Amino acid sequence: MKLSHYADFANLFIYPDYKFPKFVSLIISKISSKKFNGLYVNATKELQIFYKFLPVNNVSAMEEIYTRSFDVQSATTLDIGYVLFSDDYKRGELLVHLNKEYKKLNFNCGSELGDYLPNILCLISSHSDKLFLFELVQELLVPALCKMIQEFDVSRVKKRNEFYKTYYKTLIDDKNVALYSYALKSLYYTLISDFNIKDMNYNVNISDFLVNVQREFKTEREYK
Repeated sequence: MKLSHYADFANLFIYPDYKFPKFVSLIISKISSKKFNGLYVNATKELQIFYKFLPVNNVSAMEEIYTRSFDVQSATTLDIGYVLFSDDYKRGELLVHLNKEYKKLNFNCGSELGDYLPNILCLISSHSDKLFLFELVQELLVPALCKMIQEFDVSRVKKRNEFYKTYYKTLIDDKNVALYSYALKSLYYTLISDFNIKDMNYNVNISDFLVNVQREFKTEREYK
């Protein structure tokens, strides 16, 4: 099973620039090609929606959507270890194991940690151990994606907005706030197709990202 397309998916979740829309279009063409014989129909549909609403002619708008989704006052984070375990010691254990695998491939994670989603996807695209990959995808990546997708739900966005308005006196611009959920869903459907994993319909027991944000805010105030 060739998994080189995950290196393409990795670039969906890095900071966008003027080339980003063209790159998204190329991924859509790749996963919808006759070569894959309809394997990624659902993944293609989700990515087409992502592209449809992407402000392709406005780099600043794309950058802001990305930041609102994954960085400052974000819906979630791209560090899957944090998504799954928050600051629990289990995240540290995960990073140790992942770093061993990166070293086997001489892969440089750059300025990000080993559980950063684009790094994980590059690892999948290059790794040859099928058992390791299956466990990584089934036990960690797919559940993390489900949690991330849930965080883009309108009701959860509203709750976060209320929190930031109360404590930070700011209001999140929730226009297009769910846009990246379509990219995450496309990745999710691709993974469950490639690894023959049962569709979870994004349903997992989640550790509320808002709770983690509130905890960090409380710690920050106490420190000050």
